[in-house]
Amino acid sequence: MNRKSVVDKRAGILFLLLLLISCNAGGPIGPSDPEEYKNAVITLQRGPCYGPCPVYKLTIHGSGLVEYEGYDFVGTYGYQATHISQEAVKSLVDEFYRIDYFKLNDAYTEGPTDGQFVWTSISIDGQYKEIVNYSWDNEDVGKLEQKIDLVVNTAQWTNGWDGTYPE
Repeated sequence: MNRKSVVDKRAGILFLLLLLISCNAGGPIGPSDPEEYKNAVITLQRGPCYGPCPVYKLTIHGSGLVEYEGYDFVGTYGYQATHISQEAVKSLVDEFYRIDYFKLNDAYTEGPTDGQFVWTSISIDGQYKEIVNYSWDNEDVGKLEQKIDLVVNTAQWTNGWDGTYPE
């Protein structure tokens, strides 16, 4: 075997190793069956705190339907519905997979006593997981919560609280 063929073999093996590593980097993205995006249900619920924290619940369906229920310290009380694109739904689902949501703790609750409890959940691909976050001990969970709010544009309902309550 000549020197060139040994180098070519090593380069080929190195290429395959790099390919395998890059395919595995970042963990699984998306459900095992792309049709599962349509069956996904994502929730985000923000609870009360010691102050005027907006209290509401979002339910995002794989179809793009978004259901909002505003409870306290929000601009819009009660039920509202809107739609987001399939691409937006996919980006949210992929974010759950990117942070390996199903393997995270069920709760992050250590911290100051004046914070806001936030629940997130996802039901997809035959799996269900819910996390309660109070402490921001897991930065990825906090960023996921923010991304959900941004993608849905929750501010359209939560901003503008005028200090009054519905009758």
